[in-house]
Amino acid sequence: MKTKKLLGAAACFAAMILASCGDGTTGNGNNDSLFGRIPSIYEKKQVEIIEKMKNIAKGKEKEASLAIIAEMKDAFDKAGQEAQPLADKMPGRVLPYSQEDGLPYKIVSDIQIEKVVLPEPGLLSGGEKGTRLKVKFDAVITATVEKYFRLYYLIMSGDDAVGSGRTSGQNKLAVGDTLHMEETVYAPDVPAKYQESCNSLKFVCEGSYISEQEIINKRQKRWNDEIKDKFGIKEIK
Repeated sequence: MKTKKLLGAAACFAAMILASCGDGTTGNGNNDSLFGRIPSIYEKKQVEIIEKMKNIAKGKEKEASLAIIAEMKDAFDKAGQEAQPLADKMPGRVLPYSQEDGLPYKIVSDIQIEKVVLPEPGLLSGGEKGTRLKVKFDAVITATVEKYFRLYYLIMSGDDAVGSGRTSGQNKLAVGDTLHMEETVYAPDVPAKYQESCNSLKFVCEGSYISEQEIINKRQKRWNDEIKDKFGIKEIK
């Protein structure tokens, strides 16, 4: 890959990282946040890299490109060292949740965090991952399910959906069947201040999930475009 294209790809990667870790503003630090302060920790490190990329002098891309990529990895490592102690304290926490009326199941246990997985870079491959919560809970079927079945949920900030998720599918289910769910809740692909405002899950039907997902996607695109404009990020041709 040519140097300018490599640096351009790094710029786009940095923008994606900011989209999932933050936009340079401070998170709310809410102790009720599903994801704690972890997004803000990664945000701070990534903003430092973005500022360095903005100041690369014309004609100096060759010298800067590989160094910037190395600094991105180093920034992730340092953020991880700071965030890991916070992540280690989160297992055992119970996540607040609600259920839409009319669902063919009822959650009958706490939704408890088993493990927190920190963000991972996917440099140039598009495989970057945000904060993830591995959770467990039980649900009992309350109406016969004849077809392939999933549990759909929204990641809520108060009354607003910021992200969403769905469980792996189940085959035909009868009333009284108990589902022992092991789910990974992914932090929404939004700036840190919005990630840290997430404070509950809401389980909904497939129709509500689809309609809310359209709103979420539009909002995420707008926020991500704002991040790129704010930091002047564009791919170098």
